[in-house]
Amino acid sequence: MAPGEIDLSLLRGVRFRCRPGCGLCCYTTPAVEAGEAERLIQIDPNVPFLVGDRGWRYIDSRGDGGACHFLDRTRCRAHAERPFPCREFPLSVHLGTRAQATVVLSCPGIESPPWSVPAKERGSLDPPAGLEEEIGAVERAYSGPTFDPRLRANRRKWERLEERRAGADGWPAPEEIGNALRNDRVELARTTYDEVSSGGPGRGSLDELPLGFDEEAGLVAIAPIEGEWRLVRVEESGTQNREVARFQLPAEVPDLARPAERLLDAYLAYLLERDFTYWAAAEWSRASGEADLGGIVGADLGVFGALVIARAELWRSWKAPDRPRLEVTDLWKGIQVTDGEFLDRPTLGGVL
Repeated sequence: MAPGEIDLSLLRGVRFRCRPGCGLCCYTTPAVEAGEAERLIQIDPNVPFLVGDRGWRYIDSRGDGGACHFLDRTRCRAHAERPFPCREFPLSVHLGTRAQATVVLSCPGIESPPWSVPAKERGSLDPPAGLEEEIGAVERAYSGPTFDPRLRANRRKWERLEERRAGADGWPAPEEIGNALRNDRVELARTTYDEVSSGGPGRGSLDELPLGFDEEAGLVAIAPIEGEWRLVRVEESGTQNREVARFQLPAEVPDLARPAERLLDAYLAYLLERDFTYWAAAEWSRASGEADLGGIVGADLGVFGALVIARAELWRSWKAPDRPRLEVTDLWKGIQVTDGEFLDRPTLGGVL
């Protein structure tokens, strides 16, 4: 891959069609550059901005778990002038020592996920469909002069941390970690299930909760409370949230039909193709002092695999309680509700 290019290989085979009436991507506080802010103020002089690190501004959301200020009945009032994070979605570009694009599987508009095909066969898939505007946005953003220095700086950070954490032997390459976890991915998820089934990871306000889209109920947040899990209808205002279901997860790992188990394994294998997986592990190593990068990645897979199972079981209990075990449709919902959370964590690198 030549300097200045974005690796789009993980997008092959993806089909995307935005879902009218969804609005899931608008339950956030997108970052806004100075020029973008000026154009947004022209649309609405009262747009509320939050100020973050290094002077970055963000469009504030409404209430506890409400949507972006500009969302009105699931439509964006500033769509033509929306900031870059909104133009990019459902893509996410991680900046490590290269720029790698991936798709946020939490978006209900993703019709054909790439991880369902083994990595060695993915090169034969069709180019992504329906993402032309989003790919154009990230390529234009990445064409500026600032990114090569960022990639070189990231390489230096990785090398320094590698020396400090692992000594002369260095960290194993991502391919080595992936190979070591080849036969253990689903088992890691099963053995980690009890850590998440009792109500974790703990979350506070609704704006921190994972969201899923349901054709009948609309947007639904998953909230642990008092040893149980609530499914809560989420409104744009953030003040009219109502509970649609409440469950206790079984203490034992739910039964997975064999196709569902294969689907879970394929998703966890796909996480190992994302650079973000290793750079998030490296950031955890930096923050915690833990030197075993392979161990961090394995624990990561266990937690997120277990979350997929738990959330799939919640959705099954709500929508198909007579179904005796988790099927592919349940696992896909668990993946959708979890994937955005996986990509929301700190990384040693950065995002575009």
